[in-house]
Amino acid sequence: MTTLFHWTLHQRAKSILRDGFKDTLHRQPPGVHLCDRRGDEHSIGNDTLLLVELPEDEVIEERLDPYQLKCRDYIIPASIINERGKVFVDATIE
Repeated sequence: MTTLFHWTLHQRAKSILRDGFKDTLHRQPPGVHLCDRRGDEHSIGNDTLLLVELPEDEVIEERLDPYQLKCRDYIIPASIINERGKVFVDATIE
């Protein structure tokens, strides 16, 4: 399993945990933005860090980091995360 990270707002995190991720359609390809590092620099405007565990064979869509944040960014279809992944709230964030 590979652990990736996703910063979001608390209310959105509650929705994700309840209903699953939804693809972000304004990105190409559509999907969910995940990063291979915790990266507090991604937290700007967000207050909740989600940990996403996925089988390694599902983590294939790497793209360049457009914000130069020194991490590997991935766009993973929401259906893959929802069906094959496990999502947790990072308990270290207060």
